[in-house]
Amino acid sequence: MSVVMMRLDQGYLAVLNFHHTSMSDDLLPELSKLITRSLNIPEAKAEAISLDTTLESLDISSLELVEILMTIEEEYDLQIDVDAVEARDSLLSVGDLLALGRKHGLGAQSEK
Repeated sequence: MSVVMMRLDQGYLAVLNFHHTSMSDDLLPELSKLITRSLNIPEAKAEAISLDTTLESLDISSLELVEILMTIEEEYDLQIDVDAVEARDSLLSVGDLLALGRKHGLGAQSEK
């Protein structure tokens, strides 16, 4: 992922371009497959899912979201906080879903 930032440095505009590959990027293919399996979407479409893909565009209902989170808990031996799930309004994209998983330890096993 590339991030471009602009800032004033001693009166001059400085453009900073960072290239960053995060663990989230590494986990995206796994999460995409998990989502497509849960929603019975052909796995070929999993490649089209990005961190910016909205849950609305995937037609994920509240019940399906809970099922996906339960599958994440089971497959990765995590415990996701119920309050986080109830805050459905904060889960707008696949990236948000991945961030929630990481907050509860998703990917921590592979980082060790």
